[in-house]
Amino acid sequence: MASHSDSAYLKTFALASTFYLGSAMATTTFLVFPPMLRPLLYKSQSQSQPPTPSITRPSSSLNVPQTPIESGRLTPTVSTRGFDFALALGSSGAYKAVAQQFSAMETAMFRVQVPLEFATIAAFGIVAHRARVAGNGIWTRWATAAALVAAIFPFTGALMAPLGHKVARIAGDEEKVEPYEDAPIDREAEKSNTVQFIKKFAALSIARTAIVLGAGLVGASAWMA
Repeated sequence: MASHSDSAYLKTFALASTFYLGSAMATTTFLVFPPMLRPLLYKSQSQSQPPTPSITRPSSSLNVPQTPIESGRLTPTVSTRGFDFALALGSSGAYKAVAQQFSAMETAMFRVQVPLEFATIAAFGIVAHRARVAGNGIWTRWATAAALVAAIFPFTGALMAPLGHKVARIAGDEEKVEPYEDAPIDREAEKSNTVQFIKKFAALSIARTAIVLGAGLVGASAWMA
């Protein structure tokens, strides 16, 4: 009786954690990445549009240039021009801020999700083992669910982690690999790379989410069988 109760708890934990992981990945992919890239994409579109020339009618009055009047004060005066945050931030600050936000988010998700993924694989594996010992043929579905969750490790390591490291280098969280120490930084190229890397990461994240949710569906079908 105790073994049956333990199996029920393990099944509940494995399915709940699997669907939690899948929903968290889907939320990040569809609700976090697009707003994160929007400032860079909007700025690129606004810069690509040529300015509309304004037609002004020449004035009939004579424009006399005004010479600046020196006040003779030696103390500095406060400028009346307002501070333009977008101008001060610039394209460099914008793409670096996005890269830093992405890098910080990925680090936090790694620390939270990876231990939960290992625990989920272990729960599916124990349930599959107990079902096989009991002679229940449904153990193959539990084992398939465990294999699908385990598959996200090589998938993430081979395809997604390199993109994350590239964005981290742009953010300054990792040391850059430069061909020449004195080579100037191509900020427009780094900005374009930031957008492309995060877009590719998001596309791969959709596939990873589908794998995790597929594992949850396989496990749910095994429980209902």
